[in-house]
Amino acid sequence: MQLLPWEERKNHGFFYSIYLNIKMAITNSIEYFTRIPSSKGLKNPLLFSWVVMMLGTTLHFIVLLAFFNEPLEESMKQFIIHQLGAPPANIEVIIKQLYIIFWILIPIFGLILLFILSGLTHLALTIITKKKIEFQLTFRIMAYSHVACFVSPIPFQIGFTIALIWYTILTINAIKMIFNISRFQALATVLIPYPVLIILLNMLLMQGR
Repeated sequence: MQLLPWEERKNHGFFYSIYLNIKMAITNSIEYFTRIPSSKGLKNPLLFSWVVMMLGTTLHFIVLLAFFNEPLEESMKQFIIHQLGAPPANIEVIIKQLYIIFWILIPIFGLILLFILSGLTHLALTIITKKKIEFQLTFRIMAYSHVACFVSPIPFQIGFTIALIWYTILTINAIKMIFNISRFQALATVLIPYPVLIILLNMLLMQGR
C-alpha cells in the first residue's frame, strides 16, 4: 500500500512532503484518502495537523500585519482598554505579547478541537454504521483533512470560510469512501458532532459563571 507523502517524509523531505500532501488533496482527493493507513498510530496525523495549522496561522498573521496592521492594532487597543478600563502605558508591548499568545494558542486550540470532534465523529460513525471501528482511523481522516488549513491566510475571514467548507467536504467524501456508506450517512456523521459540540461548550460556559 502506498502511503501519503507525509507518512514517508524521510524520503521526500519535511516541507516537500507537506506540499505533496496539499497537491494530492487538491488534484486527487480519492487517492489522498486511500493512502491513509488504518493503523500506524496517531503521531504522524497529529503532527501533520499541528504543522499545517501552525503554517496557516503564521501566514494569516503575516498577511494581517502586512496589509491590515493599523485597523488590527486599533481593534487590539480597544480590546485592551475594554478589559482594563483605561489604556495602560505599555499598551504597544501588550499588543505584541497578545499577537504571540494568539499565534501559539490558535493551533493548540485546533488540536484540542481535533480530538473532541474526532471522538464525536467516531461515536456518530459507530452508531450509524453499527460496526466496530478503530478510533485512530477516524482520527487520521479528521487530521489529514486539516490540509484545508493552508487556505486560511486569505484575509477578511474568506480563508477560514473556504477552509471550513473544504475541510467538511473532504471529511464527508473520505468517510463515505472508506466506510462504504451513503452520502447522507456520511453527511450526518460529519455534521451531527457540531451541534453536540456547541451544546457541550455552552454547558461548560454556564458552569464557569
